[in-house]
Amino acid sequence: MARSSKKNFFDEATPASKTKARMVCEYFEAWASVIWKKTSDWGLNADKRLGYVDLYCGPGKYKDGTASTPLLVYDHILETPELRRHLQIQFNDGDSENLSALISAIDERNKPLRLDERPRHKPIFTDFELQREMEGLFSDFSSVPTLFFIDPFGVKGLTRKLISSLIRNKGSDCIFFFNYSKVNWHLEAEHYAAHIDAIFGPSFSERIRQAVNRGNLSVGQREDLIVGTLQDALVDVGAIKVEPFKFLDGDGSKTSHFLFLATKSPKGEEIWKRIGNRNSTYSNQGIPQFVFSSVFDKAKSDLFQPFLPLGVGDLDDLERRIIAKYAEGTQIKVGQCVQEFQRGSNIMPGNVKKALLNLERDGLITLGGGRRSRTRIQLADDIVISFVRDKQDNG
Repeated sequence: MARSSKKNFFDEATPASKTKARMVCEYFEAWASVIWKKTSDWGLNADKRLGYVDLYCGPGKYKDGTASTPLLVYDHILETPELRRHLQIQFNDGDSENLSALISAIDERNKPLRLDERPRHKPIFTDFELQREMEGLFSDFSSVPTLFFIDPFGVKGLTRKLISSLIRNKGSDCIFFFNYSKVNWHLEAEHYAAHIDAIFGPSFSERIRQAVNRGNLSVGQREDLIVGTLQDALVDVGAIKVEPFKFLDGDGSKTSHFLFLATKSPKGEEIWKRIGNRNSTYSNQGIPQFVFSSVFDKAKSDLFQPFLPLGVGDLDDLERRIIAKYAEGTQIKVGQCVQEFQRGSNIMPGNVKKALLNLERDGLITLGGGRRSRTRIQLADDIVISFVRDKQDNG
């Protein structure tokens, strides 16, 4: 759903806003659990701190009483002893009224708690305007694995340089809101060129402009171009994976915005995909499309094309791709096949295993002995797959 005006955005939480906040909080919970176990192995920070920074935190809750991302994250911190002791938080918002409201909301959370039930490191509250005052903003997190969340109202303040700087430290990831409809609308406007260049980097934004100027791009092709170029631009400055989750507009007919994860960790990609799978409105034969709509209508599904690097639409398509990938006589393990097809795609491990069971049923592969369950789509990763015949031979 497209954002309402800045003035009334926090009047009432929309289904899209609730989904966005839930996804960020779910990722924070999983990320903190994983990174907490890794910091000792990495030899990072002697006091074993983690960080969470929300660059556009807002007031913490909507006027209808619904908690937004900062309070959801803070509540999880209060419930988790290790995070209460070791997490450093920074909430930033250039709007002083929003910041004051959040401070009051957190004070209310802390009021009934004993000192040992509150975070050991008090939250840092800042009112920086990111475009002018980035230098030194995150000095307290220079050697701390940190999850950053960038959720600007429009596109100002979201830059490739900023995201690159945030994920520089080992273990640090960045989730960011990307206002696709606004970027797409202003892509060719001269007065917006500086903002577009800051988001993508000048050479990558020029790639988009040249492709658009050549013309004949469909709506789906234009979206693929913009999203794919943003992924390439961030990989170019240090990200390993840049994973999108799409939100449709109010009537479910076109793309409004994306929530991206920029990470240097395959584990981060895996976690984000699991979260995307849980929050997807629609799946095709069990394959998640990583799309949310509050009013999704399957009859309108041909009006948009989710950006999926592998482009797998349904289970039948996945089965064809598996057979095409491996020659007759090839033997590989289930775990290898799962890794090959889920990497950089919309495919989940269970999708690959379901496809393999279907291919075995059709006589195209055999599966060695081991733990399996057709009802729960379980195949042990060390089971050996033997490709016994080509699909076209199956009469």
